[in-house]
Formats: sequence, C-alpha cells, structure tokens
Amino acid sequence: MSGGLRVKYFGILIVSFGLFVLPIFAIDESKEPQVQYTIEINGKEYDLTADVPKKINGSFQNLNLLLKAGKWKEFSYGGIQFIYFASFTWEADIQSDSEKTWVLSGNDFKIMYFVLPEPITMEDYVESFSERMGKENTQILETNDRFGNDSYSGKKLFVKLAGVDLVYEIYFIPTKEGSRILIFQDSPESTDKMSQEKIQMMDQIRKNFKILKP
Repeated sequence: MSGGLRVKYFGILIVSFGLFVLPIFAIDESKEPQVQYTIEINGKEYDLTADVPKKINGSFQNLNLLLKAGKWKEFSYGGIQFIYFASFTWEADIQSDSEKTWVLSGNDFKIMYFVLPEPITMEDYVESFSERMGKENTQILETNDRFGNDSYSGKKLFVKLAGVDLVYEIYFIPTKEGSRILIFQDSPESTDKMSQEKIQMMDQIRKNFKILKP
C-alpha cells in the first residue's frame, strides 16, 4: 500500500471511529422510572426490569414461577439518587439543564426536588416559603437528619391551612452551581406524629440516598 493510500485509509478509519463514538444520548429526566419486578423461581428471587433481558444460570425442572411488581422505584435525576414507593404519582418539569422540578406524591407524603440556576440561601428560601403559606400559619424550627453517608441541617415548618396540619422539612443539597432543594411534605394526623408513608419513606432515604453529581 502506497504512503498516500495508507494515510487516506487510516484517515477514513479515524473519521469512522469518531462518527461511531460521538453520539451521546442524554437521559430524559422527565420520564418516570420503570417499575421493577421480581420473579420467583422455585423459591429464589431475581430482580427484573421491563424490556431488559435477564440471564439466569442453572437448570430448572418442574418450575414454580411467581412474578411480583416491585414495591420501589429508583429516582436518579438532578444529581441525586434514592428509592421511593412505586405507587407514588410522578410529575416532572424540565425547563433547562439548570432548572428542573420533580414531585413524587403519595396519599400523605410528598417529595419535592428543585434544581435551580441561581444560588439561594436557606434563610431567604424559608422566608419566601413561609410568606406564601402565611406567616401567621407557620412555625419554623431547626432540624437535622442523615441521608446516606452525610448529615444535613434543615428547617422544619409546621403549617396549618384551612384546619389541615402540614409539616415540611427543607434541606439544601450541596452543589457547585445554582441551588438544589429537597423538600418533604407530610400530612400527619397531628403535628406530633408522622404518617406511616413518611416513616417508611424516610427510612429508605436514610439508607439509600446518594449524591451522584456534586
């Protein structure tokens, strides 16, 4: 092969390789996570995801099969990860790469997560929040909790609207740009209690919460 042809040949390879690896498909952060399933084969459980092949090694005879819908879904958006009840409703508003909102709602407990382009202080956010709720209806206390491997300090707001007690916990997730705000809303029977949904959800968040992107 001549020098000119060799250069041309390798040039084609480089261009072809570049065309092959360049496309990167972004995750659609407005799309609700898939339901996870568990298939039980002769008493042993295997996790499944819809439309994703699963290889199971071994020999099986006289199979006893049981397919169960998973109790949890995995939230992996906006640079954080945790699991939540699969029964929760899903809302997402993706305005841009730097402005996003998710709301996961159960019967009594709700998770709200905001990614905002501008830096905001906890004090300013809570002040604005209490003004919207009505300062005369709002009591603000300090709170702290541990999610995953880290401890977080936040604000707990007791709000009474039209005779209904609501409890909000507001935490700021560390980030290099803008602001990331995680809010838990609970509708307990009384302000000195928590709903069962909150008890179960917070237990999972404390165990499974991760920051995927600083």
